[in-house]
Amino acid sequence: MSSAAASTSKARDEQSFDVEPVDRVAMYRRIAWRLMPFLIISYVINAIDRTNISMAQLRMESDLGFTAEIYGIGVGIFYLGYVMFEVPSNVLLERVGIRKTLLRIMALWGIVSSCTMFVTTPTQFYLVRFLLGIAEAGFYPGVLLYITLWFPSAYRARITAMFMIGMPLASAIGSPLSGAIIVGMEGVAGLHGWQWMFLLEGLPAVFLGFAAIFILTDRPDDAQWLAPAEKAAIRVDLAADHGVQSPNGREGVGSLFRDPQFYMLAFVIFGAYALTGASLWTPLLLRDAGIASVAGIGFLSAAPPLVSIAAMYLFARRSDKMRERRWHFFATLLIGASALSLLAVLPLSPLLVIVLQTVAMCCSFAGGTLLTGIFAAFLPDRARAAGIAMLTSTGASAAIVTPMAIGQLRVATGDFSIALVMLSVVVVVAALVFIMGIPKSRINERLAAAS
Repeated sequence: MSSAAASTSKARDEQSFDVEPVDRVAMYRRIAWRLMPFLIISYVINAIDRTNISMAQLRMESDLGFTAEIYGIGVGIFYLGYVMFEVPSNVLLERVGIRKTLLRIMALWGIVSSCTMFVTTPTQFYLVRFLLGIAEAGFYPGVLLYITLWFPSAYRARITAMFMIGMPLASAIGSPLSGAIIVGMEGVAGLHGWQWMFLLEGLPAVFLGFAAIFILTDRPDDAQWLAPAEKAAIRVDLAADHGVQSPNGREGVGSLFRDPQFYMLAFVIFGAYALTGASLWTPLLLRDAGIASVAGIGFLSAAPPLVSIAAMYLFARRSDKMRERRWHFFATLLIGASALSLLAVLPLSPLLVIVLQTVAMCCSFAGGTLLTGIFAAFLPDRARAAGIAMLTSTGASAAIVTPMAIGQLRVATGDFSIALVMLSVVVVVAALVFIMGIPKSRINERLAAAS
């Protein structure tokens, strides 16, 4: 649909809804500035508390005897709890709203993350990581669902990119911060530096959970800071996005299980999350490449996510401007897998690790910015909350399997080469399933109509 035709269609919709004309660009920009900073900060804390274990492992290995295999199981078992409770959490969010949901999620994960400082055995480590996964379940898919309640499809890639800046920003901030705490706080009050790291990085989530009650607004109709005409305009824009029909003509959650393409997309998301999980091994790869200093590893690990911040926003903006999702997402998977393959076969050096992990991370985060639009276009309206959670849960299951497999292969072979090759093969197959199995009409059709 051309821009002129889209404008005419929206004008007719506004007349039928008795909506006063509003400056949509200014309105959605104002909404983004009102909601997104808090969500970005929350995601930064979320990502730090989820991934700071990669820095802690550098000392937990010597202090507690935790091998790469134990570390891999601990990383993976986090996602077991995450997957088990992600769908119920998202369904509950649709009923109670984002504010109460984030209060529950963030307060619990902050407490559990802080309690990691007390682990002394592998069993305790596995238990606290499992509980952390349960506590965090629903945060990421919940925010993706929240974005669909405020922004029409033409804006979602850019808005999702704003939110996902939190992940690379967390890596850029978290790795040097964690390294500094581990080194600087070693021995203070008789505690190891990694114990202080878990405590100091876990507590902010508790305070942010309570702050969500006062800062966020559940839905546009509840926003006292929006004019009635603006609320009506949002309703019109979101109504233009509605109407996705499942192939079998039914729109409930059950229709997803009868849709073969839903399983294809689930496998694709599995592959995309497997690519994302490769970043958790950057500190250990740098150590294998010859970097001995924990602080040095922390600062070097910040380089890939810093570059990713710019890459993901530019990529999302290009996708929105071109009104295209499929080939953009396919490219991120294929290029990311290529970077992992080169990392596996070339001789390791600090520069090589940083460059190739930067490419892989840019692809991972850039592809992630498209997921909100892909999910919203693909899923029937009545199944959206559960569908988003099921797809992200499937992706999270990759984060259960891949760390365990990588850790075991690392112990068995002495390096990461075979594990990285296997990981890249999974991502390539996912890319091919996506581009060959999911037709354009399921992904891009509504984006063009609503833009």
